[in-house]
Amino acid sequence: KVIEFDVKNNAKDKIEYLEITVVYYNNGYIVGVESEYGAGIEPNENTLIKIGYPLDGEYKDIIFDDYKIYINEACSYNKEIRDER
Repeated sequence: KVIEFDVKNNAKDKIEYLEITVVYYNNGYIVGVESEYGAGIEPNENTLIKIGYPLDGEYKDIIFDDYKIYINEACSYNKEIRDER
């Protein structure tokens, strides 16, 4: 089981690296956290992100009633940096 959602790059630069985390809640308490990564998202391009449901130590589904999606990091490399020592 997964949660699927689209991420759109609204910037003028390519997103080279993207880190997204889903925090799962049950009755207001955090019951799970899962992360996923993306890369190479061109300007005005959408990409589908899939993040798995949380599992316990025996790989059984953890029950949740809400979740929030967070973008932890998005990086673009739009300038060349040179070491001129």
